[in-house]
Amino acid sequence: MSKLSRPDEITCRIMSFSDADEFATAISDAFCTTVPLVSGSFAAAITQVQVGDFALQRASVSAHINHGLMHPDRYGVVLPTGDLTGATVNGYSFAPSNLLILAGGADLEAVCKRTQAWSSIACGAAEFEQLMEFAGMECPSAGSGSILVAPPSGATTLVRGIGALAELAETMPSVLRTAGLEQSVTESLREMLTQTLVDADRHPEPSLTARDLLHVVNNADGYLREHITRPIYTEELCTALGVSPRKLHNAFASMYGISPHAYLKRRRLMLAHQALRTNALSPHLVKSVALAHGFWHLGNFAHDYRALFGNMPSNTRPGALCGGDLPGREGDL
Repeated sequence: MSKLSRPDEITCRIMSFSDADEFATAISDAFCTTVPLVSGSFAAAITQVQVGDFALQRASVSAHINHGLMHPDRYGVVLPTGDLTGATVNGYSFAPSNLLILAGGADLEAVCKRTQAWSSIACGAAEFEQLMEFAGMECPSAGSGSILVAPPSGATTLVRGIGALAELAETMPSVLRTAGLEQSVTESLREMLTQTLVDADRHPEPSLTARDLLHVVNNADGYLREHITRPIYTEELCTALGVSPRKLHNAFASMYGISPHAYLKRRRLMLAHQALRTNALSPHLVKSVALAHGFWHLGNFAHDYRALFGNMPSNTRPGALCGGDLPGREGDL
């Protein structure tokens, strides 16, 4: 659902998803791909509120892996909420009062092994640099990301502020058209962000082991993108990355909670799903798509596809995807 307002008003969008590709495309200020971690129905909801240069989001999404790249002209702060068991971001184990700071062009590798709720606030580079200056902190350089540890009260205040706007958007959207509200909300957001940042400390760096494992899965994902037109298997990945099967398995098990084989199979299913969604369906197309992505046993393909997406390949709803691919990574999930 979308609410349209005059340019000087607060605008909002309220959306729910049963398709991981559609959810990834809807995330603002970043180019994302989402890989479900649990077979069956994918479920996500997101409320977005635009206040001047500030873009706020409140979302809930079932277990997933998210590969993201922050828009080069935007800076963001992500605050996870709820149960964080098993949640990691860029090799860090997340805690309730952690803030993820993403500069323009920063990579994001997030793993949530159960349904996860999160909030975010993003703005232009100039606005963010000024906020960091007010907080007495050095602004992160383009392409970098870091974790800050905020006092629980500061993180809670920011989450509640974003949540209050989201709840207005969901329950009383007409209130957002109140004259002069945008300026008042903008100033409040600046104050909340500045206070949260000024009281935050830098999170300790992840261990060498965690960074090494993240390096392996990132390199593996990069190799997949470079060879996106054909199926990739575990043995080839080991050879290409120069790692043993045990190290590859440990990296994926530690970072994603699944084996390399399971991850590669899920990615190929995602690619097949995209191909079916962007073309007019026919029995011949389903067969050719399955074979092109390494699924020679069509019965198993149909079974695995239904387990992941909740419907048969032949019943996939057509609909062109747009805006979700990473720049320079044609054909990504």
